[in-house]
Amino acid sequence: MTVRPARGQATQTPLQILDEPETVDQHYTIELLTEREDVVEIQLTPLANDTGFKYVILIFEADELSGMEIYDSFDHYNSLTFNDIKLGVELDNERFSFVPPEGIDIIHATE
Repeated sequence: MTVRPARGQATQTPLQILDEPETVDQHYTIELLTEREDVVEIQLTPLANDTGFKYVILIFEADELSGMEIYDSFDHYNSLTFNDIKLGVELDNERFSFVPPEGIDIIHATE
């Protein structure tokens, strides 16, 4: 496991897509994959080579984000499904605390 500051890293992860959607066209090539009835799929391919992932597919249903598929540099695939999305909700930082399991090697990176 690698531990590094999250601040300033958002442009290198799919998090940037959700956190700063207005800057997506600055960091990704955008391609429309599917447009049928109320479903739209858009592929975002990072312009930078050091992002750790090949591309992301955003899935919209009825004009709302319903899913995200992430294809990483190791040809692994992760699928996320979104439902009952609430915007502008403040979350307690304690919800995001993580204690690694016993036996995990931890590398602390400064950048």
